[in-house]
Amino acid sequence: MHKYKDNYYFAYSTGDTHTISYAMGKSPYGPFTYKGVILQPQLGWTNHHSIVEVDGKWYIFYHDSQRSNGVSHLRNVKQPIEIKYNDDGTIQPIDAYFGDDIPPGSAAAAAAPANAAPAEAAKAPAAN
Repeated sequence: MHKYKDNYYFAYSTGDTHTISYAMGKSPYGPFTYKGVILQPQLGWTNHHSIVEVDGKWYIFYHDSQRSNGVSHLRNVKQPIEIKYNDDGTIQPIDAYFGDDIPPGSAAAAAAPANAAPAEAAKAPAAN
């Protein structure tokens, strides 16, 4: 849980849907209202995170299994990503794999979100 401005954020792993979602409330004791996803699906069975403030900016730290070719019990810590808040306090969703080069045909590619295609695919012209 963290506090940003006047809101408390309860963030949690959704387990087998592989997202980090969150709810907001005005008290650390609730009630909380579901607001959406912070971190889009990531590779691996479990995903754990921490949200911290560093020099006035908020970051999410997390792990996945991308470097282990999607093997769930082998995890690697990922580079922290800055969290962006909207004017109403909601959090802009983050795609952890945007622009990543995941090898095609690998278990990691099969488990990755559709927009996590290899860099070459991102450069290809769109199909009509």
